[in-house]
Amino acid sequence: MPTGPKRPQHEIDRFVKRFLAGEQAVALAKEARVSKPGFYLWVAKYKRDLLEKSKRSGMNQHDAETADKRTLIIELEQLRAENRKLRDRVLDMMVKYE
Repeated sequence: MPTGPKRPQHEIDRFVKRFLAGEQAVALAKEARVSKPGFYLWVAKYKRDLLEKSKRSGMNQHDAETADKRTLIIELEQLRAENRKLRDRVLDMMVKYE
């Protein structure tokens, strides 16, 4: 996908928050006009920044790690749901073309 001018951080954060709320990465990456791997780089940076911010705000390391683990669990569930949808699509296509 084309690389355009540098996008303001608040726009990137808005896309990442929508992803963390449950929207699909593929659709968001397409809307943002970035590659899917590029979009996941945005997500990783957002999480690193969030962790650093929590550390600066006085959250202890254990609480920050717990919050990060919760985020990873949420991401895992989103990826599993996306995989189920893709698997169902493939099965539908296989049945359709038999």
